[in-house]
Amino acid sequence: MNLSPKTPVVVGVTPGDHGTNRDLVSLLEGAHKGGLNWIILREPHLPTHKYVAMARYLAPIFGDGLILHGRHPDAVAIAENSGWGLHMPSHWTKENAIDARRVVTGPLGMSCHSLLEIAKASAANCDYVTISPIFPPNSKPNDSRPPLGIVGLEDACRSAQMPLVALGGLDRDRARACIAAGASGIAAMGALFPKGASPEGCQSLADALCKGVRAGLSPVFNN
Repeated sequence: MNLSPKTPVVVGVTPGDHGTNRDLVSLLEGAHKGGLNWIILREPHLPTHKYVAMARYLAPIFGDGLILHGRHPDAVAIAENSGWGLHMPSHWTKENAIDARRVVTGPLGMSCHSLLEIAKASAANCDYVTISPIFPPNSKPNDSRPPLGIVGLEDACRSAQMPLVALGGLDRDRARACIAAGASGIAAMGALFPKGASPEGCQSLADALCKGVRAGLSPVFNN
């Protein structure tokens, strides 16, 4: 993942309900119109052929920003054969991550919740990590993990040797604070794809998050 403090990104994470309660493809197209260029495709329930078909449809839209999620049982093999990226769950071992790094040529990332997990990702030569939860997650209202907050994010950014993407409970103002704290990007699931969302709504939500990220770089950004 090409992340730089000067050009932070917004990363979408799909909520895992494509084909059950709604069609996520149209929502992703709307979010892309709003400025979303990175998406982690987290749909472990889909049969492999449907998961691949969805990824193939999205690949021309998101380009190098299309990242598969390791919760799908065939994600590593698909990433190896396609050149798409891979995002690994936090419970994967260092050995799992190193094995994935050997075959994944696209961006490789990992979900992290502590400095120890960030060190594990670093040992596997990951390109980035998500760090969460910064605030109580929109998509997990019953999450009992204590939020790291901005101070915890600042500590992680100072310690990490790779780009950190802040995740959990973000909106425009919180996205701005995360970038100002040193994050190389922010990630969102519930803030981008809430229940009952429309493509136009996702476009508006993505636009707001992108503006928040840009605002984190400049105290005079007011649009």
